[in-house]
Amino acid sequence: MRPYDLPLDPSNGLMKTVLAVLWLTTLAFSQSKDEQSLLAIHQHTREAHLKGDAVLLTSDLAFEIMDVGRGHFDKQTRDQVRDHFMAYFQQAKYSSFEDLAPPAIHISPDGRSAWMAVQIKAKITMTEPGKQPENIDFQSAWLSTFEKQNGHWKMTAIAYSVPPGK
Repeated sequence: MRPYDLPLDPSNGLMKTVLAVLWLTTLAFSQSKDEQSLLAIHQHTREAHLKGDAVLLTSDLAFEIMDVGRGHFDKQTRDQVRDHFMAYFQQAKYSSFEDLAPPAIHISPDGRSAWMAVQIKAKITMTEPGKQPENIDFQSAWLSTFEKQNGHWKMTAIAYSVPPGK
C-alpha cells in the first residue's frame, strides 16, 4: 500500500498514530519555544542589572506582581517595582551577574503558566550617601511565576533570598 492510498478516515489506526505524533511534536516545539522565551526574560534580568536599567528589568512584569522576600509579602505594580529599582540602581552598580546553575523551568501542561528557579552570584559596588563605596560579592536565588498574557510571558510573582541590603 502506498502512502497516498491510505484512507483518510479519522477512525483509521495509522491516521490516529500520525496525528498523535504530529500533536506531540507540535507540543514539544511550543514548550521549547516557551522555554526560550522564559530564558530570554532571564537574560533581560541579567542585562538590566548590569546596565542599571529599571525599565528593561520591569518590561516583562505583569501589571501587578506578588513580591515575597525578607520575611514579608505584598503586591506591587510594575511602576512601583520600576521606581524601586531606579532608586536602587542609583546606589548599586553591578560588575558581575552570573548563573551558578542553569535556570530550572517548568511550564504547565496547558502552556498558560510557568515557573523559573534561578541561582546567581553577583558583584556590586554600593555607594550610599555619606558612606564610602562598598564592594560586595553575594549569592541570590529566586523563584518566579509567569502567566502567558496576550501571547507573551509576564512575571506575576517572585520569591527571593538575598542578603540584607542587596
